[in-house]
Amino acid sequence: MVASFGHSGQAIVLADARQARLFTCFFDERDRLRLSEIDALQNDHEHDPEPRRPERSAGKDADIHTPSLGPDEVETRRFVREIGQWVQSTAGRHGTVGLLAGPKLLGLLRQELAHSNAPIQLWEVDLTGLPENELQDHPAMIRAVRELRRQAAKL
Repeated sequence: MVASFGHSGQAIVLADARQARLFTCFFDERDRLRLSEIDALQNDHEHDPEPRRPERSAGKDADIHTPSLGPDEVETRRFVREIGQWVQSTAGRHGTVGLLAGPKLLGLLRQELAHSNAPIQLWEVDLTGLPENELQDHPAMIRAVRELRRQAAKL
């Protein structure tokens, strides 16, 4: 018999500054993790020739209280907001969501999700460069999915 996360509504999101990928996860008869990518969110502005610039407030003291952000940082923060909204929406549809990202992006995502009531578990690990067949064998991914399963069993 196959135990599926799809039945309990759990999913994993892998995110970096370029994209966020949503996977459903289950363990097969041999207790091997299996993944299926079901959605993705792309940072459409990462390679814009003319990135959007932050608007500046009028007045001589405008930049004293707000640090100047470069265009790359502005786009990363914009994409983090999109990921945060997307993950919260995903949690609304799929239940508990595990979110895995590298340290810098995860820090920004923590800030973005700080006031969310959505069931989201965060892990600091960047696995976005791995192909799907390597992801399902990666120890960090297996630990994250098992932890999500334990959390779901408590509910």
